[in-house]
Amino acid sequence: MKKGLVIPLCFAVLSTPAFDKTVQGASLTKFLHSSSVQAAAKTETKYVNVDANSSLTLRAKPSKSAAKLDSLKKGTAVLVYNVSDGWAEVKSGTKTGYVSAEYLTSTKPGSTATTTSTTKTTTKYVNVDKGSHLILRSKTSTSSSILASLARGEKVTVYSISGDWAKVKAGSKTGYVHASFLVNSNPDSNTSTSKPAKTTTKYVNVDKGSHLILRSKASGTSSILDSLPRGEKVTVYSISGDWAKVKAGSKTGYVHASFLANSNPDSSADTSTPAKTTTKYVNVDKGSHLILRSKASGTASILDSLARGEKVTVYSISGDWAKVKAGSKTGYVHASFLANSNPDSSADTSTPAKTTTKYVNVDKGSHLILRSKASTSSSILASLARGEKVTVYSISGEWAKVKAGSKTGYVHASFLANSNPDSNAGTSTPAKTTTKYVNVDKGSHLILRSKASTSSSILASLARGEKVTVYSISGEWAKVKAGSKTGYVHASFLANSNPDSNADTSTPAKTTTKYVNVDKGSHLILRSKSSTSSSILASLPRGEKVTVYSISGAWAKVKAGSKTGYVHASFLANSNPDSNAGTSTPAKTTTKYVNVDKGSHLILRSKTSTSSSILASLPRGEKVTVYSISGAWAKVKAGNKTGYVHASFLANSNPDSNAGTSTPVQTTTKYVNVDKGSHLILRSKASKTASILASLARGEKVTVYSISGEWAKVKAGSKTGYVHASFLTNSNPDSNAGTSTPVQTTTKYVNVDKGSHLVLRSKASRSGKILASLQRGEKVTVYTASGPWVKVKARGITGYVLASYLSNADPDASTADDSNNSSDAQQSNSKVTSIVKKYDLSLDELANIQMKVSPQTDTNERYIRSDAIKLTSHTTGVVQNGSWNIRDGAGTKNHEVGETLKEGTKVTILSTVKGDDGYTWYQISYNKAWKNATKNEVKYYLNPNNFVSDPVRSLQFLKLTSTANLNATEVNQKILAGKGILAGKASAFLTAAKQNGINEIYLIAHALLETGNGTSQLANGVKYNGKTVYNMYGTGANDGNAVQNGARYAYQHGWTTPEAAIIGGAKFISSNYLGAGQDTLYKMRWNPDVAATYGYASHQYATDIGWAYKQVDEIYNLYNLLDNYNITLEVPSYQ
Repeated sequence: MKKGLVIPLCFAVLSTPAFDKTVQGASLTKFLHSSSVQAAAKTETKYVNVDANSSLTLRAKPSKSAAKLDSLKKGTAVLVYNVSDGWAEVKSGTKTGYVSAEYLTSTKPGSTATTTSTTKTTTKYVNVDKGSHLILRSKTSTSSSILASLARGEKVTVYSISGDWAKVKAGSKTGYVHASFLVNSNPDSNTSTSKPAKTTTKYVNVDKGSHLILRSKASGTSSILDSLPRGEKVTVYSISGDWAKVKAGSKTGYVHASFLANSNPDSSADTSTPAKTTTKYVNVDKGSHLILRSKASGTASILDSLARGEKVTVYSISGDWAKVKAGSKTGYVHASFLANSNPDSSADTSTPAKTTTKYVNVDKGSHLILRSKASTSSSILASLARGEKVTVYSISGEWAKVKAGSKTGYVHASFLANSNPDSNAGTSTPAKTTTKYVNVDKGSHLILRSKASTSSSILASLARGEKVTVYSISGEWAKVKAGSKTGYVHASFLANSNPDSNADTSTPAKTTTKYVNVDKGSHLILRSKSSTSSSILASLPRGEKVTVYSISGAWAKVKAGSKTGYVHASFLANSNPDSNAGTSTPAKTTTKYVNVDKGSHLILRSKTSTSSSILASLPRGEKVTVYSISGAWAKVKAGNKTGYVHASFLANSNPDSNAGTSTPVQTTTKYVNVDKGSHLILRSKASKTASILASLARGEKVTVYSISGEWAKVKAGSKTGYVHASFLTNSNPDSNAGTSTPVQTTTKYVNVDKGSHLVLRSKASRSGKILASLQRGEKVTVYTASGPWVKVKARGITGYVLASYLSNADPDASTADDSNNSSDAQQSNSKVTSIVKKYDLSLDELANIQMKVSPQTDTNERYIRSDAIKLTSHTTGVVQNGSWNIRDGAGTKNHEVGETLKEGTKVTILSTVKGDDGYTWYQISYNKAWKNATKNEVKYYLNPNNFVSDPVRSLQFLKLTSTANLNATEVNQKILAGKGILAGKASAFLTAAKQNGINEIYLIAHALLETGNGTSQLANGVKYNGKTVYNMYGTGANDGNAVQNGARYAYQHGWTTPEAAIIGGAKFISSNYLGAGQDTLYKMRWNPDVAATYGYASHQYATDIGWAYKQVDEIYNLYNLLDNYNITLEVPSYQ
């Protein structure tokens, strides 16, 4: 599949330091100081050292989420009792609490002594491992920009040390480094005696039953060397940022420094108290076993298999896991399968298992599935109706073992209730409801859906703090009423109080724990933003535990290890997919057969993509084992190879098996239904790349043999082949019946790679104007097909897309078997760099400057109140009852655009909107004339945040003076092929770009435009003074006689070959078109450099506010054809 252009935007954001340092750890140690201890403790006076306009928060506990006691200004003196894990316990005035230690200094900031005139400095040396470097940063933060990389032994001047950071000067650069990597002498200087490296002893301090991972490198993705229990003693060599280099036993590696303590957390007092243990019994189904593992992980090695009823000693329970001793072996089991008594113990009298009675509680009309095992992949035993009574034997995790009628199986426990939901008492009791509030990140929204499923339709988007009425909570979903709409939301993002209400104490955000659920061997991508074009922070393996902060749409904000970012929410599960229950259940598979034409083969690929490698070619009738089907692809095993095939070419029986009697193939008659004047392509195979057999006219009758997926095998005249089935109808579209039949349409979904887009064009051609960029999974209405193009309607816009990127089902409707999370940008050699250029003025100030030069707009989208319009159809109307103001938004609070519509004016209605004044408003189109733009409209096009995430419109920030590093062969094959004189000239364009500092794509686009795709007279050579000369950019072709003037210019500059014209003309463009530093389309239009420097607008290429926005389509089209390119974006940033 051809990929859409993916533009990952990566920004280095320099933010104001947060004065509440987050302490990451298994738990926060509470430091309890009695008055007698405090009196004896060594104290010292320090001063708050923050920016002049900032303050340091004093909190009740050493936690960012603790209650705020006070705000301390710069220079405030505090008495310091204790410093631990980055927090200082201090007294300020009468209040005692905790502050971030890194913002305390020994001297009062800004104070000067009477006799000192220079700051006291010291000299130190960089002490890192040989071959390593110490990072010099612009601020005391690991997210700040890097100034330099300092080698081992490099001498630096130290100005000050605050907390973990030292302010130093290295060479000509001043910045901050981690102070722990500075020493008083050069680590490589030779002295007469060798002094061993200074080490310290610390102890592992994690929750009881938990372990600290020792890794081979200071990275959460590096290999695991060992798992260190609580209290284990380690030798610490060094600490850098979050990581400590330690030796544990005979192994040296890296651990998270925040989980190390100076003393053993379990050290005893005068008498030794043995760890408290309990006795429990294995409680699994009869005949099953409980797995004892070496570590608390579903991937850890198996130590033993424990039988039902076996007695174990339990040392500790942490999360889902219990540390136990069984016989002579100590390891970990799933705690949910341990019971306080032997499940098979027999007393003198037989006591039946304790059961309870519950009732099925699902929505009316819904059913609860009873399965043979506690797994959604197990077989279905029955479908239980709402209110049905069941006997509950046990509940383990999300599953309940129940008996319903004569059948015993498993159901989701969250859909069982203690009473019949439909029971009628003597008096009617209204359903008990509660009030909760939406609790998501600021700026995020909570999706209200029509059903308890992420694939159901969206009813509304609820803002943070919005109040909702909760009817019920079932599993992860809550049924709520928000405003006038009732639907379902994720229950974990509801809180009992408004998250933005001001209470005396602050409550930390509610989080949930989930696990990565992708195919074994696959990974889930953690990104910096909720976009597949954002930078990758980490690659999370199957089963990794993450903390979920919020879910918005398809994305979840999570913390994995020390990194916080965004993942696709559909690949998170409530439990570890590899956790071992009592029994191991093999994946459910089916057997199918390859069903292709005789002599054809079905390709087995390594991934669910036609661009992935081929593993095998399967003949007709070959038997395969099917593991799963997702969208158009099936994961199968054929012989000893496992891969992916197109599911539409698999059948339940061998297509060549001979039955006792011969049954003729059943056929049907259908008619071609495309636009008038269009044709439907008949191909030799069910593939858009197969050869064309015929072009079928609208209304032509065909015999249909079979339909498989999107393709129909048909006979048209004497030819048999394949057509797109969606363009066949049961009756002739041009037959005249007594009644009018509406145009037949079908619904399809955009099916491109994740992170890509499908371009909607104005006509069935790549030269058509881009109307919109459609996302994967977006629903479109399909009208007709013409060759490889289909006419569709999406977002109220009608245009054309390539039919091969539409599918009958939403590609993301079900969880993919292959977590192919990495974007296509990773599979090509594309590289996108984004530079942020800051301007010393605000967006509002820039808009005010632009408004003084009367910016224009041709937008025809305005708003008018509905009672001003008399409808003539559902999409048209006329103005009634006098003249009416029109506004740039729905509601009287929005700006008037300085125009009125008089009675009788015809308008087109684009949409209906509820205004902020409570009235209904129409979004209308009424003319195409140029109009004065409003300030809001100007600010929209000025604001880069509106475009940086759009793969097309962000190209207005393309730095036209940076080369794209294109591949000449690829450019010749994909862009210049068939472009007249320009065909095969990629090397000349690449040379011209390199010599003159111009982006190759911009240069090629300019040449294609000026030469009419390489066909113009000037481009193909004109005789001038006896020499044939060439002009590829129309340089000098003006003043009435364009050809002669352009030829004269080419002659004067020696452009006697096409290559010379390409290279020489590029110099003219560089000096004349890209001068004055306006080297992006955005700068050409708005020239923010002049506005920021002089306070007025000047040297702008257009008055149209959408000029830069409209110029990028052809540049995008050209980039979209390539796999190998560089893009450099310069994005403005305003105050």
